[in-house]
Amino acid sequence: TAIGLLAAVVLGSCSSGRVVRSERADDASASTIGEVPMVGASGRIAFDVSAAGLPDIFVMDGDGGSPVQLTNTPNVTEEQPDWSPDGTRIVFGVSVEGSSNLWVMRADGTDAIQLTTTGGRGAAWSPDGARIAYENLGALWVMNADGTNPMQITAEGGYFGPAWSPDGKRLICN
Repeated sequence: TAIGLLAAVVLGSCSSGRVVRSERADDASASTIGEVPMVGASGRIAFDVSAAGLPDIFVMDGDGGSPVQLTNTPNVTEEQPDWSPDGTRIVFGVSVEGSSNLWVMRADGTDAIQLTTTGGRGAAWSPDGARIAYENLGALWVMNADGTNPMQITAEGGYFGPAWSPDGKRLICN
């Protein structure tokens, strides 16, 4: 399978995990690996792959073995996963007909719940796991990890890709 042929290569580091690149041993046109796969506290890698159309969330061991598909919702884009600091949960974006929101699930793909209803994508857990930063309509937002108390922290203006400082006091973004 396409996932079985992935090999993860650690390239560097970022605030919420190590940045990895996925390479295929066969025809690269068969699947598309998502933006930035993330390594969790356990060393497992979360990533999205478009193997049969729209992206779905997968996890695999740090050595590239034992890939497991966590999501597979027809006609829905599930992408941009990020691990909770303790490695027990994954926040990810879900897009349906152009509307994107954030969801969270257990690391095994169970108990998925919707966190936002007014938009959101590109999420990043705070180092203590209490908050999630995300982008919505070009602005940065922060909410509690359970989806409560969303607060816009920047004006709209093309902000994306939030990442927390190691002490959780600051955010950096593109």
